[in-house]
Amino acid sequence: MAKIFHCADLHLDSPFTSLTAEKSRILRQSVLTAFSKAVDRAASDGCDLMLIAGDLFDSDFVTAKTLETVCAKLSSHPELSVAISPGNHDPYGKSSFWSRAKLPPNVHLFTEDRLTSFSITSLDGERIEVYGYAFTSPAMDRCPMAVTRPSDPDVINIVCAHADIYDPLRKKYAYIPPAEIAKTGYDYVALGHIHTATVPEKAGGTWYAYSGSLCGRGWDECGEKGALEIGITKDGSGTNLTCQAVPISEYRFEALDCDCQGADTPGDITSAADKIASAVPDPGHILLRLTLRGQISPSCEPDIERIRERFSSCFAIEVEDKTQPVYDSARLSEDPTVRGAFFRALYPSLCSADENERKKAAEALRYGLAALNGEL
Repeated sequence: MAKIFHCADLHLDSPFTSLTAEKSRILRQSVLTAFSKAVDRAASDGCDLMLIAGDLFDSDFVTAKTLETVCAKLSSHPELSVAISPGNHDPYGKSSFWSRAKLPPNVHLFTEDRLTSFSITSLDGERIEVYGYAFTSPAMDRCPMAVTRPSDPDVINIVCAHADIYDPLRKKYAYIPPAEIAKTGYDYVALGHIHTATVPEKAGGTWYAYSGSLCGRGWDECGEKGALEIGITKDGSGTNLTCQAVPISEYRFEALDCDCQGADTPGDITSAADKIASAVPDPGHILLRLTLRGQISPSCEPDIERIRERFSSCFAIEVEDKTQPVYDSARLSEDPTVRGAFFRALYPSLCSADENERKKAAEALRYGLAALNGEL
């Protein structure tokens, strides 16, 4: 059985600009550490091949230290064959940072925007043909894998591909639908670009999967992240595949909702948040976005800073207030006083299809009525 370690989208040297300078530095280092752990894991598990399917780096601005660390780690396991396909974030170019990289002999960097290949022999003596290509600019309006066939269908044929298989409107990212993958005849297509891991699926006789990103980079990439370890056997009846998810990331992004429905006081909302805070596992490695939701009393303004304090053990905390104050609209709309006039002026914005406009109008109504009641 051939063993393959499939990862992608590390985005080394991501800036993490939404965090403080120190926390950004810690996260950048954690991604570099995750890369080292991935290489060590691939070697210790006896993998024949490690595939990095694009966007190893976040941009062309790679620090010398990061590049040196990556090359040194890849050199530390000379028995492990590694294939790298540059993606749209780190495209190959003769004047790019790739030309400065001192990659060791066990690493094959694809440098052309067409499909090329190299051969290795697995520990079990099976020949593996490894295909791949490189983005040579931030966009690629075709997929080099399309309408191709393996040169020797009897061996195990793998493709390392940074590509989009879902969105035909984003053809600049080497778009290729599964129906086209089915026509190629490769045994496994190791995909990068989409940051959510998928379970291997089959198109025709070809297996394909996204490994997802090795580490999350924001609240649109929540949960545990890592790589896929693929086992492949091939005989006259076809290609058989096994897959194991390998968690790698040290820090993870999580997004949780706090149900504030019916809250009458700020303390009610803080108590609801407390229940969530006590249940967050390993908070020191969690970047949490907590969203307050529900209809609440008009005089009940969430105490955001107090809630943030409840989650101070988290590596990072962001609190979003999406609660909606509930007013006696019928009474206010008929109120002949300035209170009614104020409500009627805001009413169109309170009913707007724009969530941001509704939120601002509700906040203005809350403060305005509180001021008119002498509460401010």
